[in-house]
Amino acid sequence: MIKTIIFDLGEVLVSDAVIYYLNNLADFTDVLELAGITREKSKEIWSKYWPDAKFGRTDIDTFWNEFYEHITTDATPAEVKALYDSKIIMDQEVYSFIKNLKKQYPLLAIANETKSGIKLKLDKFKLDKLFDKIYCSALLGMAKPNKDIYEFVLKNADIKAEESIYIDNQIENVEAAKELGFQAIHYQSLSQLKQDLSALGLTF
Repeated sequence: MIKTIIFDLGEVLVSDAVIYYLNNLADFTDVLELAGITREKSKEIWSKYWPDAKFGRTDIDTFWNEFYEHITTDATPAEVKALYDSKIIMDQEVYSFIKNLKKQYPLLAIANETKSGIKLKLDKFKLDKLFDKIYCSALLGMAKPNKDIYEFVLKNADIKAEESIYIDNQIENVEAAKELGFQAIHYQSLSQLKQDLSALGLTF
């Protein structure tokens, strides 16, 4: 019997922070164009800082400081960051669906997020009103797909893996959850998610 549903955030409910991607929820191309920075350079800089930022060993300001150094247009760092922040959006259809699920199930979230990234999303979207608890990698010093973060959530929330569904757009995170006994779903679209949840016996 399913008692708890756990969601990833990035590219499931809200747009991801990786600005060199052509994301499903938000295209950050105009941020790069405003700054005059190539996607390849942005990816190079991001790759230097993300591994430490997601574990909370540094914040993503380190990324932005170097990103700003490579601006080749007349845009100011403040203008670039403001445009970036405006691109962090929520999928309203997914939000409505999750809000409906909340009527029947406790909802948790596990996010590989930086400290400033999770604060931005909490402030902008009031996610703490949607989820009973949100677990952020940078605040815990643990990150997916490492199993310790899943094990921490199980203990902290006092839930059982076999009674929980985990939903994530990254297949490696889904596989890690499955290895611990979760019912896990690889998120690709809302319609597909509904089908997979129905196949597990959920009604909504």
